[in-house]
Amino acid sequence: MDNQDSDLTKILTQVGYVNLEIGGEVMPVITEELDALHLLHRFETVTRRIIAGSQPIFPTRRDKRSGHLLLRNSKLSSDVMLMLTQSQRELILHHFPCHDFTPYFDLFWKKADECELLELPLQLPLVGLPDHLVQDIADGLNGWVAAIRSKGRAPKFRAKVDNFRRGTYKAPKSFRAYLWKLLRRHPDLELVRIDLTYRKTSCLPSVIVAPEMTYEVATQHRQALVKFLQKSPISRYVLGYAWKLSNALQRGFNLHLTLMMKRSERHAFSAITGEGWCKHITKGQGIYFDCARLGAGYRGSGIVLHNITEMAQQIDDAVSFMTWPDRLVKLKIPKRGRTFGKGQIKGERAKHKTRVKAAPRKAALPSIAQALNKPVRSPW
Repeated sequence: MDNQDSDLTKILTQVGYVNLEIGGEVMPVITEELDALHLLHRFETVTRRIIAGSQPIFPTRRDKRSGHLLLRNSKLSSDVMLMLTQSQRELILHHFPCHDFTPYFDLFWKKADECELLELPLQLPLVGLPDHLVQDIADGLNGWVAAIRSKGRAPKFRAKVDNFRRGTYKAPKSFRAYLWKLLRRHPDLELVRIDLTYRKTSCLPSVIVAPEMTYEVATQHRQALVKFLQKSPISRYVLGYAWKLSNALQRGFNLHLTLMMKRSERHAFSAITGEGWCKHITKGQGIYFDCARLGAGYRGSGIVLHNITEMAQQIDDAVSFMTWPDRLVKLKIPKRGRTFGKGQIKGERAKHKTRVKAAPRKAALPSIAQALNKPVRSPW
C-alpha cells in the first residue's frame, strides 16, 4: 500500500463516522457504513494488484499425502476469494444506493458476472472435490483474472479512471490556491471544521435511520448557511469558507464545512455556526459536530500561521479530508448541481478588461513652404 492509499484509509475512518445525538450530545458513532467504505477501498486496491500482475493467481498443485488436486494459496488469491462473495457487494450497494463507484469496483464485478464465477463453489479450501471440478474452478478464476487484466490495461479504461477522478484533482488544486491566497493577505488565520447534518432515529446501536431528505432541500439549507455567515455576529471574522456535501444510507446528507476565520478569543465560531444551522436554517431538524473534539489531524482544524513550516501539511490535510473520498464513491446529483464549493475572498475586486485609450495624435509639423511664407515678428 502506497502513501496515498494509507492516507486515504485514515481519511475514510473519520469520514465514515455517523453523527448521532445521544442524550442531548452529538457524537460520531461507528456503523456498517464505515466497513462499507473500507471494503470499497479494498476492492480498488485488490483490482489494481490483479491488473499489475502477470502470473496466474490460481495455479493448481497435487497434494503429496492425499493425491488430490488443490489450489495454491497466496496472499492475493486469499484476498480475492474472501471478497468474491455476493454479500460483500450488497453491503456497499446497500449503504450507497444513489452513488457512482470507482471503475475498479465496477470492473471487478462486471467481469465476475460475465464469467459466472458466483455459480462456482468458491469456498476455500477446496477439499473433497473431484480433480476435474478443481481444475474447472481454477480455469474459471484465471480466465476472470485475464479478462480483468485485458480490460484494465486498455487506454479506454485508463481514460475512464482519469475522468472519474478528475474532480478529486481539480477541487484540491483550487482549494489549495484559495487558502494560499488568503494566507498572503492574512498572515495568521484559524481553520474551523464543522460537520452539519440532520437528526436521526436509532432503534438499536447498529440500526440508524437517517431522515428523508432530498438534494434540493440540502442545497437550500447550504445556501441559507452562506447567507447566515454573511449576516451573523461573526461575519466580520469570516475570511473564506469551503464546503463538501456527502450522503449515505445511515449518515444521510452531511455538509463538511471549513471556515477560514480571523483569530478571536471572544467568539466560539463552531458553536455560533452550529446553533445557526440547528435553529434558524433547519428549524430544529439539524445537528452539528465540532471536529476539533477529535483533534486536528486529518480534520484540518486549528491555528495556521504563515511563518510555520507545518502550515502546508495542515492545508493539505484539510484539502484531502474534504475531496479524497470522491476517488471511491460519488453522489449522483442533478446536471448542474455541485457537491463542493468555496467562497469569495473579501476585498478581491474582479479584474475587468479595460480598454486602452489610444495616444493622442501629435499635431502635424508645418511644411517648409508654410514656414517661409509665414511672417516672423522681429524680436526687437
